[in-house]
Amino acid sequence: MKRLLVLLFVVLSTIVYCSDPYFTEENVNLFIEQLESEGFIVQQGTFYSFDMPDLFSNYITPSCYGNNADTPYCVYYMPPAPYQTVKNTLPFTFRLREDEAVVFLGWTPPEVKYFSYETLLMFRYLPYVEGPVRIFGGVGDTVNITNVKAGDSILEKTAGTVYNAPLIIITTPDRNVDRIIRETAREVGFTEDIINTDVVPSVLLNLGIEEDCDELIIGARFAFFNNPDDKAYALDPSALEDGEFWMKPPFSSNHRGWVLRVTPSEPIETDPYPVPNLTPRDTGDYSELNLKATMDSLEEAIIDHYSDLNADVLRTYRWVDISYHAIQNNTDVLGDSRDAIYLKSDPFALEEDPDD
Repeated sequence: MKRLLVLLFVVLSTIVYCSDPYFTEENVNLFIEQLESEGFIVQQGTFYSFDMPDLFSNYITPSCYGNNADTPYCVYYMPPAPYQTVKNTLPFTFRLREDEAVVFLGWTPPEVKYFSYETLLMFRYLPYVEGPVRIFGGVGDTVNITNVKAGDSILEKTAGTVYNAPLIIITTPDRNVDRIIRETAREVGFTEDIINTDVVPSVLLNLGIEEDCDELIIGARFAFFNNPDDKAYALDPSALEDGEFWMKPPFSSNHRGWVLRVTPSEPIETDPYPVPNLTPRDTGDYSELNLKATMDSLEEAIIDHYSDLNADVLRTYRWVDISYHAIQNNTDVLGDSRDAIYLKSDPFALEEDPDD
């Protein structure tokens, strides 16, 4: 029953969003045709739910990567590159050439507290290790609710906001490819003010479509829908059946939009992006530290109040390393996003004593 309800929502959402005059099958197909006339091969992917507990319980992934059950995720399912002969580890991981791009044309979610789109390095192949090594670290800033370039909301109830709004995200390592795709988008009527570039810094990565090249993943997170019923925006039926993926090329668009893999059919002059300057993770306002003496006094007062018990002071620190360190050191950071902090305390055990 739940599967049927989700499918019904997807159908209804597709009808609602495809009635938007900004993105239609006709103008997206025109965009594709124009890219092909520019000498690109265009393949379609899809934007689908990333149900980590489902993947884990079917032995596809070794963990749930710190999944937040109330904040659903979606990922791009990508076809392999033209002439790619090696298989990707998973249907939602992909290898990328230095002259390629992945383009999303679609709509932002309904009202949520937070949303973002992010490219991560998922697997790396090292000469001294057998098989892929999981890194799962972001390759740069996210396109998120605070910095997204999006058009006018297509629904009256969210008019004037960045919700239910058309956007384009170009994920690419190359400035020339980004420029050509932007020019093509403008030629078919899409406006510059909705186009976002998600930089993939090739200098940090081992790009290409050979067996020893990095595998990437592009994901989105939608946290805390204002209307609980809108959570269905991010939910799809399981991508697995009897423990096997039924999601495989050829892919198609859905109510979230279109995912396109854009590959030059002939070599083009490349101009790689450098490593981007990242948005600072804090505001630089440390005025709260004026409260340190007060907080120290509060800690002492609590310990004094329970002086008949033994007190262990637990400190907090980052759970995982930041992604750029992980990419340099080949360590696993479980899907680190620069929009979150991931604090944890010192480890501790609770005894059976009810006072503990």
